[in-house]
Formats: sequence, C-alpha cells, structure tokens
Amino acid sequence: MLYNTQTRPQNPILMFAITKNTSFYFMTVIVLSFICRLFFLAHHELLVEEAYYWNYAAHLDFGYLDHPPLVALLIKLSNTLFGINEFAVRCPAMVCWMITAYYSYKWSELIQPGTGRFAVLLLSILPFFFLYSVVITPDLPLMACWSAALYYLYRALCLRQARSWYAAGLAVGLGLLSKYTIVLLLLATGLYLLSSSQNRRWLGRKEPYLAALIMLLLFSPVIYWNATHDWMSFAFQSTRRFQGKFYFSLHQLLGLLVLFVTPIGLIGLSKLLYRQNSTVIIDKTTRQYIQYYTIIPFMVFAVFSLSRELKWNWIGPGLLALLPWLALLMHQQRTTLKQWLYISPVLLASYTFVFFCISFGQPVFFNQLFFSKMISWEKLTQQYQDIASTLETSGETPIFIPLDTYSIASELAFYQAKYSKAHPEFKPFRIHDASLFGFDGLMFKMWSQFSLHGKTVIFIGKEANSFDNDLMLTAVQSLSPIHQIWGLSQGQHNKVRPYYYKIAKMK
Repeated sequence: MLYNTQTRPQNPILMFAITKNTSFYFMTVIVLSFICRLFFLAHHELLVEEAYYWNYAAHLDFGYLDHPPLVALLIKLSNTLFGINEFAVRCPAMVCWMITAYYSYKWSELIQPGTGRFAVLLLSILPFFFLYSVVITPDLPLMACWSAALYYLYRALCLRQARSWYAAGLAVGLGLLSKYTIVLLLLATGLYLLSSSQNRRWLGRKEPYLAALIMLLLFSPVIYWNATHDWMSFAFQSTRRFQGKFYFSLHQLLGLLVLFVTPIGLIGLSKLLYRQNSTVIIDKTTRQYIQYYTIIPFMVFAVFSLSRELKWNWIGPGLLALLPWLALLMHQQRTTLKQWLYISPVLLASYTFVFFCISFGQPVFFNQLFFSKMISWEKLTQQYQDIASTLETSGETPIFIPLDTYSIASELAFYQAKYSKAHPEFKPFRIHDASLFGFDGLMFKMWSQFSLHGKTVIFIGKEANSFDNDLMLTAVQSLSPIHQIWGLSQGQHNKVRPYYYKIAKMK
C-alpha cells in the first residue's frame, strides 16, 4: 500500500476530510455542477466551433484538415439518436466528461483510497474542465482518452501490471483519433521509461510494442486519409504551427495556468515540484509519475510560447495528471481542504452567471461588452433564409458565400438543417466557401465542389469592407448594394452586432 495507517499515527486532518458534513458538501457541489451542465447543454446556441464540428459529422470521413474524425463520429451518433439540435450535438461532451471523471476517480483511488471524490470535485469546478464539458470540441474525447491512458499507464509503469499496456495502447489510439496533442503523452512515456533502470526493463518486453501496434492500427485510417490528401492534416497541425510571425506568449501561458487551476491549484503544483520533503504522504514512484506527466506536456507548450501564439485550450488536457495530486493534498491537509471548500461555490456561481448572460442576453450591457460574438445564429440564419427565399420566388435559387473562414458557413449549415428537420418542405440553400476571393475556407473548400458559373449568390460578411475585394469586382455582377442586418443576442434578442450581405451573379 502507498499509505498504511498502521505504521503511522492517525492524522486528525484525514479524519476531518472524511466527515459526513464535508462529504455531503462536496457531493452537493458535484451534483449542482452536473445539473448546471445538463441545463446549459440545451439552452444556448452552438458556438461557431461546435457548428463547424457538426459539419464534420455531416461529411463523415477518415480525417479532416484540422482534426481527426472521432468528434465527428460522436456527433453523428448523437444526432442519429436525438435528432438535429443543440443538445444532440453537445451530448457527447457530457459523456466524455463522465468518462474522464470515472478514470480520474479510479486513478486517485489507486494512489490513496478516499481521494477519488476530490478528483471528481476538481473536474466539476475547475474552469477548463467545467467550461469544456458544456461544448463539443475534439478536446472532450481527447480528455476522456487522456485520463484513461494516465490510469492504465500508471498501472503498467508504477504497479507493474503488464496487461495494462494493452489498455493504454487502446486509450492512446482512440486519443489519436480525437486530437494529435496526445502525442505529448507518448513523449512523457518515453522519457519516463528512460528515467531508471527498472523502467528501462520494459523496453525488453513485448507489452509496450504490442500496445504501440494497437495504437497504430486504430490510427491507421487517419494515416491513410493523410496519405491520400498530401499529408495536409499532419502539416496543418505541425509545420504550419511554426510558420508566421514571431509572437512571445509565455506570459499568456502562465496566465492560463493560473486561470485553469486557480491560485490554490498553483500552490499545490509548486508543492509537487519543489517540496520534496513535504509532509504529503505519497510513494516516491507515484510522485515522479505525476511530475513527468504534468510537466513534460506543459514544458513543450512553454518552449513553443517563446516564439509563437498559443491557443488557450491546448494545455487543458495536460492538467489531468495534476488532479490526483491536488486531491491528495485535499485529503491530507486541512488548510487546502478548507480553501477548496470556500472557492467551489464561488466558481460554480460564476459559471452560472456567465451562461445565464449568454443564454438569456441579460444584463444587456454585460452581454454586449463580453459576449458580442455569442449572437443568436438561429435568428440570423432565419433572416438570411428569408432573403434567399424571396430571391427564389423570382426563379433564382441563390447560393450563400460567407466571406470568412468557417464561422458563418458552419452556423448557416447547422441552423438550416435544424429548420429543415422541423419543416421537411424546406430545402436548405447551398453554401460555397469564398476561397475564390482569397478567403481560407478550411474544410469548406473541400465540401464546396460545385460550379458557381452563372449562379446568383448572396455574399455575407461581418464587416462592410469585406466586400472591397478586387477579385470580387472582376468575377461578379452586382445585383444589389451592401445591406445591413443585425445579429441579435440569445434570449432577449437585443441588437448586438451588424452583419452585411450583397446579392450578385457570378460571371
């Protein structure tokens, strides 16, 4: 056992941690957090990223330019079961969060019985894990696979259970179908294997290699897709990241770390790194394992941030390795436990307020100041549908051409499909990317394989100057001036930001 109460005096702090009142308090926070998630899954409209991944599901394939296909498969399955609506798109996010919670609980209990509930509490209240459990992105299946891999690798590397290698290979393979970021887990595993002679013995055994074979077999459809598409996805997520202008973002990375784990968690992280002789009772091997799998992914992003801009969601999954350590501190240190007791309802209330603002558009000033991008895409789509339907009555079926990368196109596609599901007589208007006019449409460029010659089109832009395009002037005949319509807030439908459109005919 990693901790034996028969060989150490009973710690009154541990007794405090397992009182009925404390357990009831934590369970209440976890349950309330879960209820809030369920409510917000269906009560705010899709983010543009979510709508984009729904379009993945509408065009199922072995791979995509920017991500592997697992998120698309999950959304497709959920839509098949529950229809085309916001809840169905986001439902896999909650399932993935529950899988993450299960493995975090199991791993924490392996390290110290009684700490699993604290790990689940942290997953329920820490900003990254809460916010990302109510939207669907590739990060959600990635987190589920990451947590499973941490659990099985711990059993293999620290508890010497050889068969756990196979489950770890399965988890990492599924993770590679979610998001390529999980290769950082492989990097940490490789360095951990080289860290001691005892660990290096695994290199002479079959289990790690069979695990690698399982992983590659699962990942092979993505490899095949890339091989038949000029390796575009691998290039997009590797060499492309190092292109562009110099941008120092280390300070942003550190700020995200403080935001994601809170100052209390940051203090806990410092105890993991610098207080080797602390009063925390933990096996040396376990502590080293947590250090490797927490620090190595973070250091990769730290080096990257010295010259390039980071995306704020990148470091989130890597923090899963820290949860059992923070849970152990809560179990063994009265002060730490009390700090989390105090901050839990504050965090939960903050999330509730934020999602209330987004879902109901209130208070108006706060909504316009911080959430101007969270418009009612359903209402905006209906306005554009009405414009297109008016043109259609004159004998011309127009095609939408959004003048951006994927945001407008993704939302138009989803909310037209949702409307068509409720009104079968309605046929969605086609959408074409704007790559002809110098815009990068990402996957919409591959999904827009039809001719525009002689077609009536409706250009849609976020800015009026989007239409000041030399390529557009030579390729189209204008049929209308630039018009403005308003994007409205969700709930109250207050005016938030203008959008623009122009009707034209392709030459």
